[in-house]
Amino acid sequence: MGKRIIQQRRGRGGPTYRVRRKAMSVKPGYPVNVEGEWKVVKLIASAGHSVPVAKFMNKAGVVFHNLAVNLIYEGQIIN
Repeated sequence: MGKRIIQQRRGRGGPTYRVRRKAMSVKPGYPVNVEGEWKVVKLIASAGHSVPVAKFMNKAGVVFHNLAVNLIYEGQIIN
């Protein structure tokens, strides 16, 4: 008797093919108005992404997360 194909195993939803809840706790995106200066507050190692996620904040206190690019560091000001 043969094995079940990969689609059948994924459809069952065992622990191997489930996404952990904390893996998607940080959702990258942009705010409505991105103009002005933004400061990199923190670099987060997210389990659901293959790259670190950067947390940005402006002077008004608006916060958003986005995927970190190469050579970015905490405290960096981005225009």
